Amino acid sequence: MAALACTDFDREKVQELYCSDVVAQAVFDYLKDHGAGTRETTLEGVENGLTEQGKKVSRSELIDFFKTLEALSLGTFIVGRRGRASRFRWSVNPAELAVVASGGIEDGDAAGSEGGNGGSEAETITHQYVLRPGFILKLRLPVDLSNEEASRLAGFLRSLPFE
Repeated sequence: MAALACTDFDREKVQELYCSDVVAQAVFDYLKDHGAGTRETTLEGVENGLTEQGKKVSRSELIDFFKTLEALSLGTFIVGRRGRASRFRWSVNPAELAVVASGGIEDGDAAGSEGGNGGSEAETITHQYVLRPGFILKLRLPVDLSNEEASRLAGFLRSLPFE
């Protein structure tokens, strides 16, 4: 079976899953670093990897996550039998999928500020928020965002609706 390109599936649904489910976030973030070149991923491998990262995810939560991916036609969940581990057989590259799920932006990316700091480099983090079904809002904000800056941003957002 040929792997699907990372454009042959519903990107919005995958990104909504990432934004709305902490288990999905944890697994996708794990797969960014551990999914390259993999045709199958075992539940035990993901569970152990997440535990090493200090993230506690139950086996049943992982099974639900992989069944959701199967429903999105991203692969096949295979229940372990006769000594074989339960696993997910990918129809896409899992590392590329993880990058797409997170919006293609790594947490904590350093990016230059676009004014206000005299052109100096500022460490930022990208936040994602599902505003409504089918629309994911992405904001790149300074890691050290102050309460005053957050209030100013909230005021700006309140001024936008055209009701």
